[in-house]
Amino acid sequence: MDPSTLVDIKDVHIDTSLPVEQRLASVLQQMNGNPYFFCSNGLVVKCSFTRREKTVRDFRGYIRASLNHGGKYIEST
Repeated sequence: MDPSTLVDIKDVHIDTSLPVEQRLASVLQQMNGNPYFFCSNGLVVKCSFTRREKTVRDFRGYIRASLNHGGKYIEST
């Protein structure tokens, strides 16, 4: 993955006035369709989940935590 092609998570905006499905679609579009690789404070972040039970809700929580903590939050699985 070329880091220069990754979106910085601080540049991803979530429009809370939209329904959840449209918010997710907007985030995916802003992240060039790949929410599993992005930059945060100059670091490349790769999201992966080990259990099959992970859901969009889990991913949304991970992104929200990253945004709320200025990219300093790293969730370990």
